Amino acid sequence: MAENDSVRQRIVSSVFSKLNAAGHQESYASHVKIWEDVPPDEGGKKARYIILARSSNGKGFIHKSKLNSNGSFSVGKTWKLEELRGIEVINPLAFNITLARTYRWQTENEQDQANFVIALVRLFRSLNGGAPLQVVGFRDPDAPGTLPFFGLAYTANTFLCDEAVRQPAKQPAYARMERAPTPPAGIPLIPTTPRRQHANGQPETMANRLHAFEEHHLR
Repeated sequence: MAENDSVRQRIVSSVFSKLNAAGHQESYASHVKIWEDVPPDEGGKKARYIILARSSNGKGFIHKSKLNSNGSFSVGKTWKLEELRGIEVINPLAFNITLARTYRWQTENEQDQANFVIALVRLFRSLNGGAPLQVVGFRDPDAPGTLPFFGLAYTANTFLCDEAVRQPAKQPAYARMERAPTPPAGIPLIPTTPRRQHANGQPETMANRLHAFEEHHLR
């Protein structure tokens, strides 16, 4: 947590210390560290930081930045938040976002990814009103009936990482089955079934069923 706070402070001082290209002040909303694939001769993967921001004129932005050798951050690419069309969580450490094209980003911390995805969904909706946004692979945090957020609640075809939304395992219809007593010689074995109610409302026991069986077949 302390490391994440340090990264956030350095992002704020590096990226949001001056006005953006449109002359507006931006403020930090969230960030997540990702890994991008690069050619093998360049190391195979490179670390980048996706930064979510909102500006003083009510616009949102997604910045892709890198960590410089002196500890500061510099932005290499920026998307307007209003261009966001969808978010798909692949697993706890990977998700896709769809803008003009779809990008897949691999993360290294499940909670950081969860926090970022939720912040992204909510900032988009707060700034873009009723604009459609497709969410796939996790439960919509703003859907009616959703429990308070303590982590991403993923859909059944992936997993659940939020204990608050786990459902208890279904119990069998009957906790146990009675074993039928050994019948007298020559009398067929009575099938074992769960207890039922007699017409008079009294529970049917195995002894009662055996007695009724004998009366019916041995008269």
